[in-house]
Amino acid sequence: MAALPYARAESNLVRMVGDELSVASDMARDLRSTAGSARPKELTPSHDRTGRAAAWQAGNGRCRRRSRGSRLHEEGCPPDDTDNLDRTRFFFGQLLGQDDYEREQEYHRAALRRHNRLLHGWGVATGFDVVASSAQPAEVVVFPGYALDRCGREVMLTEAVTIAVPGGCACFVVARAIETPVSRGIVRDDVEISIASDPGTAWTVLASVELGNNQVLVDTTVRRLLSGE
Repeated sequence: MAALPYARAESNLVRMVGDELSVASDMARDLRSTAGSARPKELTPSHDRTGRAAAWQAGNGRCRRRSRGSRLHEEGCPPDDTDNLDRTRFFFGQLLGQDDYEREQEYHRAALRRHNRLLHGWGVATGFDVVASSAQPAEVVVFPGYALDRCGREVMLTEAVTIAVPGGCACFVVARAIETPVSRGIVRDDVEISIASDPGTAWTVLASVELGNNQVLVDTTVRRLLSGE
């Protein structure tokens, strides 16, 4: 007799899930039946969801779309202007899987990259000083710093690292954002510091270095500052 309340609760839960599935099925059927005949709403300031209300008023009732040419993503960067615009919509009784959580994460990560790239630009924001090592003549020390790369990704170094400079090389000290697996279920946003003769667009340049006469010459004026200077 003591098991009856649990059986009754289980029965109620099954009934509730069944009701949710029935409602979802009815909504899907209604959408399919009206998709062919539904007319799109005329765009008005009250229906503006992308910041076009000001453009509507300034254009005397004519809403002019912004050119997408200035919003195109940098070569080699995630297409955050065209992809990653969908986020998971949660509802009661929803069965969630790995794809749903990854979509939710990528939506917010893409929004942050897009915000950084279009509003702030890219370059070194603070720190990332590069100096010749006093302990080893063929090494440089890179100090902690924060930067944004061309894609809007955060490049952050929290501890000083030492990099060896190859002999006879006029190279660059560069940094880029990477992901480091910590465990099966955890990945950490990390940074890679390296020496490159041709950094390309995947790296953020911190300084140029040259090894000659057993001495490293460092020039940090080649870096791009986030302020645009």
